[in-house]
Amino acid sequence: MRRIFHALMIIALAGVLAPNAIAAGFDANQLKAIEKAASDFRAMAAGSETSGQPPRQSDPKVAALLNIVFDTSALNLNTPLPFSDLNNVNDWLLQVLNAGSVYILAGTGYTDFSKIVSLGGPAQEALQQKVAANTVAFAPEMGRYVDSQLNVMQALIMIVTADMAADPQKLTGAMQQKGVADMRQGLVTTLVGAITMLPTDGLSDDWRRERLPALAAVAPKAAAFLLPDQRKTVHDISLQVAQTMSDAAVKDGLTAFAQAVGG
Repeated sequence: MRRIFHALMIIALAGVLAPNAIAAGFDANQLKAIEKAASDFRAMAAGSETSGQPPRQSDPKVAALLNIVFDTSALNLNTPLPFSDLNNVNDWLLQVLNAGSVYILAGTGYTDFSKIVSLGGPAQEALQQKVAANTVAFAPEMGRYVDSQLNVMQALIMIVTADMAADPQKLTGAMQQKGVADMRQGLVTTLVGAITMLPTDGLSDDWRRERLPALAAVAPKAAAFLLPDQRKTVHDISLQVAQTMSDAAVKDGLTAFAQAVGG
């Protein structure tokens, strides 16, 4: 069920890694707007876990809220944000997940991931099939969700990687080491989730091609952050998925991603 849970291990790690401080480089007002937009969107989506009909971005009111949550252009920076911004960027990731979960869990009977972590057997398989169907049914919104998640995670790992390089002693404590290890594993799970989503029957090659820029952008940052065996895992799975793609651009893009992540 990697497509369902591919963000969970990043959420709530910032409290271990970063101080509770007002961010020096991050617009606090923007974060408040993101939090409010995600909350308002979730309120609009109430009941969609049963009805299977979440709010769609074709509705201008919905589009306005999703634009706030999913627009990560403020994070498209050549240099990392300050380490003090880690909590805020992590909170942005949480809001992205909150919005995306509406589409992931539509019609499943669930409203959050914590209730389904322990599912197994037929229940897990049925849920996975429903999530795959949702990915296709709500492809425009799911695509934006995946891209936004990758972009925010890229900003997170840039912050941590830069801080580790500047002061290797800063993250040597047991809690800090566990936070970094969990963050690395969460990144692997997220990347694998995004890659293994691409072969879902019913998705168009146009949709798959639209995911390539976000993957290409995060690849070198992931290569610098992940451990060798983790890079190999993402590399190998990406190549396996690439071989299943009939569209040359998608196949080439995934192959290039695999090579970049593999270092």
